[in-house]
Amino acid sequence: MKIVIIANTIFPHNQPRAFRATELAKEFAERNHEVVLISNLGNYDYEEFTAKHPIKIKNLGPNLFYKQVSNGEWKYNFVTKVLSKLFYKRILFPEIELAYRTCQALIKEKNVDLLITLAPSHAIHWGAAFFKSRFPNKFSGVWIADCGDPFSGNQSAKYAKYLKRVENWAFKFANYITVPTDDSISGYSSVHHHKIRVIPQGFKFTKNDIKSIEPNEVPYFVYGGIFYKEIRDPRPFLDYILSLDIDFLFRIYTNKDSFIKDYIGIDKRLDIVDFVSREQFLEQLEKADFAVNFANKGSVQTPSKLIDYAIKGTPILQANFGIVDQKLILEFLEGNYSNGYKITDIDQYKIENVVNKFLSTAFE
Repeated sequence: MKIVIIANTIFPHNQPRAFRATELAKEFAERNHEVVLISNLGNYDYEEFTAKHPIKIKNLGPNLFYKQVSNGEWKYNFVTKVLSKLFYKRILFPEIELAYRTCQALIKEKNVDLLITLAPSHAIHWGAAFFKSRFPNKFSGVWIADCGDPFSGNQSAKYAKYLKRVENWAFKFANYITVPTDDSISGYSSVHHHKIRVIPQGFKFTKNDIKSIEPNEVPYFVYGGIFYKEIRDPRPFLDYILSLDIDFLFRIYTNKDSFIKDYIGIDKRLDIVDFVSREQFLEQLEKADFAVNFANKGSVQTPSKLIDYAIKGTPILQANFGIVDQKLILEFLEGNYSNGYKITDIDQYKIENVVNKFLSTAFE
């Protein structure tokens, strides 16, 4: 069976959607399917990767305006930055270019049995929809539009209202829409709910995944991810723990240019650092006593780092938006994790089970 996966970025980019595309491609290839992985590549050499995994990797670009590439080395010029400020929420510039590139890429692919497009960027879905509408005889397979965060139902970005019509038009051509959690469904128009299937993020588990080290003398806890002022704001939590006369080390892996940059260097107990690779972050989870999950306001977006916490068996302190649970925080700092956030059914995040769900969805 020929499977085509189109994503904004793939390995080695350190981002959940890149993980999603790469892990799916690897597992499909391991099952002897013909796999084509199309993305914005950059100058990374995939020779070693493709020698290990029989995957055809193709470049979605070159793009004229959109510059994100999988090796993480991109830079927008001044003009594009200005145009993006003016037109991103109006026409999704410069991501809208990916719609054209996706359509052009699909024109070149023959005899595709299963197409999986990943968003963000939702422009990739729109390109696939345009391809199906413009060339109905060129594709007879199944198209799954896989979504991380919703588009028009996204709480962290408000786009022009007419783009919701574009979203709804595009989803008319998809056979299925896949989302990571049940809570995500509410972020999509009810007219498409019959097409939605829940398929979580998936990773390859190893025998050494489960955390087993002894507690640290000084409580050490971590968080990894991006913050948003309106839906994932850690500042009340940080203000409270820094007010305590307790020794600890809280290491945050995030974008150091984010709105919490004013906290950098204000207290030796708080260490704000740049993102690291997923493998390096998992190593820190093994060393940490617990992890913090800053839950989003509302429920349509669920941080994917929860899966890494679950895989490692790391106790999870859930910090809900706008609420500082002082009692719970003190319990965790004292080594009592009995009231921590619980994730059940870890097996659902195994990439083998995730791929099984994709296949059963596509050919049910």
